[in-house]
Amino acid sequence: MGETGRELTLDDLPRPPLFKLVDADGRDVFQETEVGGERAEVGALFSDRGLAGEFSAGAAAHGMEDLSGLDPRELSDWGAVE
Repeated sequence: MGETGRELTLDDLPRPPLFKLVDADGRDVFQETEVGGERAEVGALFSDRGLAGEFSAGAAAHGMEDLSGLDPRELSDWGAVE
């Protein structure tokens, strides 16, 4: 984890294409969890398809059941990420 209060900028992120996890119908899926002491829905972006698939395959073992068994979907540019 980074330092508390550290701000993430777009320069810190890998460049597209990025990959997200989607269900069988292509819809975004989020995991409800606690962030900063509050309930939140979170998703994840990955720098390559293999990493996204590997994360999804092991997500349940890390308490991220909603992100388990999903398919990676390519986001080709920043417009698709937003």
